[in-house]
Order: sequence, then C-alpha cells, then structure tokens
Amino acid sequence: MKLSLLRDYTASVLAFRLSEEPEPAMEAAPVPNAAQRCLKAFTRVPSPVLILFGAGSGTLAAELDETLPPEAVLVVCELSTATARSLLEKQPKIFRSESRTVLLADTSPWALLHLLHLAGLNPESACLMLNPEMPKGETRDKAESLRRMTAAARPMDIPQAPANPDLSAAAILHPDDADLTRFFAQFPDWLRELVVIWDADEVPEPAPHCACPLVQKARRLDDFASQRNRMLAECSGEKVLYLDADETLPKGAWETVRALAGSDYEAVWFPRETLFPDESRCKAGFGLWPDMQLRLFDREKARFFRPVHERIDGLDGPAALLLDLPIIHESRLRKDDSRIREKLARFDAAGSGSLQHRLSDDYPTIERSRLGGGAGTRLLRLERNPA
Repeated sequence: MKLSLLRDYTASVLAFRLSEEPEPAMEAAPVPNAAQRCLKAFTRVPSPVLILFGAGSGTLAAELDETLPPEAVLVVCELSTATARSLLEKQPKIFRSESRTVLLADTSPWALLHLLHLAGLNPESACLMLNPEMPKGETRDKAESLRRMTAAARPMDIPQAPANPDLSAAAILHPDDADLTRFFAQFPDWLRELVVIWDADEVPEPAPHCACPLVQKARRLDDFASQRNRMLAECSGEKVLYLDADETLPKGAWETVRALAGSDYEAVWFPRETLFPDESRCKAGFGLWPDMQLRLFDREKARFFRPVHERIDGLDGPAALLLDLPIIHESRLRKDDSRIREKLARFDAAGSGSLQHRLSDDYPTIERSRLGGGAGTRLLRLERNPA
C-alpha cells in the first residue's frame, strides 16, 4: 500500500487555498456507539482496509484509530478542503506520517477514486462506510455518492486487442495551433482515418504528414459543441477517439487504445495531466487532476452539447475509467500567458458571455511519476456511463 501517495497528494492540495473557499462544514456531532458499529461491520469484511467517507466531527476517526486491529488501515475521504484542514487541526495525533490512519482530501470525487486504486488499497474488497456523524444535506449526499461510485467501480484487465478495430481519430484545430507536426505524427497507421475540422475558411496547405488516411474540412468555429458534432459527422468508424492540438498520448498507449476500441465499452474515460510548471509535474486538486475526459466512444450514439466545455450525451452503456493512461496536456508549456488569454477569450466568445475565464498564476502540483502515467495497464469498469 502506498499510503505516502495519499499523504503527499493531500498535502499538496491543502497547501493551496481558493480565493473563495467556503467555511469548513464541521457542524457534525459525535454519534453514540458509532465506533462499535463500524468495528462490527469491519470484522465481516476480509480486508485490512476501512475507508470512511466524510470527516464528520472527527471524533469517529479518532476512536477508530484507537480501536481498530493493529494491522488495519483507516482512510478518511473528505471532499471539502476547508473541512479537511479543520480536521487536521482538531486531530493532529492520528494523522502522523507514521500512522496507519490517512486523510485523503480533494474537491474532486474522481481524484479520490483514482488515488485509492493507485495506492493499492483495493476498494473492491475494503470495508466502505459512510460516516454516520454527517447530518443530512448536500455534504452527506456528496460523500454517499462517492462511496457508491467507489463500490461500483470494478478493477478489470485490459481486453485483448483486435487486429483492426474500426476506429476514427478526430480533432478540431486552428491553423495557428502550436507544434501541429508533432500532433499529427502521433496517430498510427492502423486507424481508419483522422478527421480534422479546421477553424478556417479553407483547409490549410500543404497537407500535414499523417500515417493514417486524413480527412480535412474547413468550418469557422461558432461554438464548440456544433464544431465537434460536425467532426463526428465526417467520421466513418464505429468508434471515435478525439484529441486537441495541445494533447498527446504517452508512448505505447495506442496499443491500449486499440484494445479498448474493440471492446464492449460504450465510453472510455482518460485522466488528463496538465503539465505545469514543467514536464515533471502536473496540476492537481480542485478538479485539475485527474480531470477525467470522455474521449473514446461509440460514434452513432454520441452527440455533443453545451457551447463551451462541451459534454457528450447519448451514452448510457458500460464505461471504462483508465487509471494510468493519461492524456498529456501541454497548453501551459507550449503557450505563453498572452496566448493562453487569447484562448480563454475564444472560450468566452463561444459561450456568448455566459462564462468568464481567468488565468491563475498559481496552482497546486504533484510529481507525475507518483501517478502511474504509463500506457494504461489498469482500468475500472462501470456498468453505466457516469456522464
């Protein structure tokens, strides 16, 4: 078990404060005999791991730290960073670096789910408990939703890759996007095609070098959902994988993509690592990681909606959540601040002023080597797509 990963990640996140962070929700009160009930449930599970969802008042976590069997590991999952800080202040003794009790905190449920698996805690066989101290309301509902999602996600092996999956790759690009030669070079020759919709009046010349067949169309961007739907309309493969101009997949990842394209998964979600401030680290916390991206899916069922930060509708079958095949997002390394602000201005324009994007100078980060970052050897299966 890699408990140090959980501690280091939580420390990185809690060291950063949002400008408008809510007050800690520590209104929970101790519940009589809660520890005894948890211990009784724990003894029925053939696992040394108890995962407690929600910090509550902190009293239960402290009592369990004292009374669990010596070999047991206790992980407290908390979705409020302010509450997590308050818990550390109230119970500093139980979260020592050498303790068997660990606080795992972030506002992203995806991050907590990923980290439990990356740390080798195997939630599938662990005792998963909602903290009974938490009062009814939004905070309790979020913790219970995370518990249910954790219980429903099943570790699976990568399926065997077919020789020729019917897969189209796709992208919407702008002629001024940086390092397009590298972008086109990543696509393998076994793809049915790469479909590109250019934000331009005409397709740029000369045609970029690409190992697979290339389909290019020009269409001025009005909003991102309609541009993506035009992209889908030009694809002919049974499934589609799309990337943006500042995204690449890790070395060796395309064999995993080949396997998943030939599987029964209707939707495949990739974590995304936004590199910052250099190639060795990525943004973390507050939804910045794993920043889950639905990028591989059944073409005929999918349709994009929302003009900015577009989402995909129509997929409700089995879904795969990749743990260690990240999309590498290099926007902050390829572009200076002025180029980033231009990009954010395009987002604002596409959203007709409904959103206002700002560039922050500071983010929590973590070493990418701590997060796996291989060619995708581990995945979780959900029977229904979570989107």
